[in-house]
This record gives sequence, C-alpha cells and structure tokens, in this order.
Amino acid sequence: MSSEPDQQDADPAVSGSQAIDLQTDRPHPARVYDYLLGGQNNFAASRSHCC
Repeated sequence: MSSEPDQQDADPAVSGSQAIDLQTDRPHPARVYDYLLGGQNNFAASRSHCC
C-alpha cells in the first residue's frame, strides 16, 4: 500500500477544490452572443454591453 495520494485526489481540477473565477462582472463574447440569440446563459455585464 502506497502512502502517496491517488492522482485523482492530487489534481485540483478533478477534485473541484480550486475556485474558478467566471468574471461575470465583465462582458464575454460567448455570453453576449447567447443574449443576442435569446438564450439564458448571460449576465448583466454582457447584456448591457450590447445595448
């Protein structure tokens, strides 16, 4: 038995322990495009950018 952690446990992307900054306060081309198409995956910054 090894005392090293499993590779899955050591990788923060897999374990989900690392926070992800989505920068919802800044417009993003994909979210602006989604808004223009009438989608629901957009934020206020993206909506105000195109109007």
